[in-house]
Amino acid sequence: MRLGLGLNIKTSGGADFKPSDLGSTLDLWYQYNTGQTNLSGTDGSSGNRMQWADQSGNARHAQQDTDAAKPTITSGYLAFDDTSTNDFMNIVTGTGVLNYGHPNPFTMVIALRRDTATEGDRWIGANSSEFLGLVGNEAKLQTRASAGVVAHEFDDDYFTTGSDYIITVTKDSSGNILVYKNSNALTYTEGSPTANTGGDMTLDLLGSNLSSDTTASFDGRIYELIVCDTVLSTSDRNSTIDYLKSKLSIS
Repeated sequence: MRLGLGLNIKTSGGADFKPSDLGSTLDLWYQYNTGQTNLSGTDGSSGNRMQWADQSGNARHAQQDTDAAKPTITSGYLAFDDTSTNDFMNIVTGTGVLNYGHPNPFTMVIALRRDTATEGDRWIGANSSEFLGLVGNEAKLQTRASAGVVAHEFDDDYFTTGSDYIITVTKDSSGNILVYKNSNALTYTEGSPTANTGGDMTLDLLGSNLSSDTTASFDGRIYELIVCDTVLSTSDRNSTIDYLKSKLSIS
């Protein structure tokens, strides 16, 4: 695992940028190598809890009390295994449930690695209706749209296995969804225009809990996750992406 040291990402005010600088728009922040604990106790109880503590100040921690459902904390990130159908973390409500259904906007920035290209690779959402993830090949990203789940194909194999990258997804108040890899906006070849104008987009889970469908389980690493309740400005979006790129040595 690569860890960049001595971050020097600047905001317009001249201070080193960190996601907490985004202020009250920051809904959720699971930080690399921070707030990760795994207790050993009675299975299924809080004394056996794995937790990734929310650094946004909203107490929306990711938690799992059941051994068989725990991912693995490895070198500061969470490793998920697609051979497990219950390899996931529950996102607690904290200061409020996160639901980005229409007309609620959001920006989600996630640093991850995909180990295998399975059918689903869903990494965030709600039980049986995860709204964001990858699909079986390396050119598609899946989102929940007004009439269900839509797989959006792009003009290159952007979501390759075995490498680290940053995916940013935004949805504005009109329901329009845009996708970026690292700092680059991606161009749809299928599934465009992309919009959600009514579908539920609740954040209950990190990882997939489709107990009857192993092909939907994420197989890979989640290094860091940042979620905001607005479409970030270009400057703030780029500062957030650059913060992760520098931190994780992603080009």
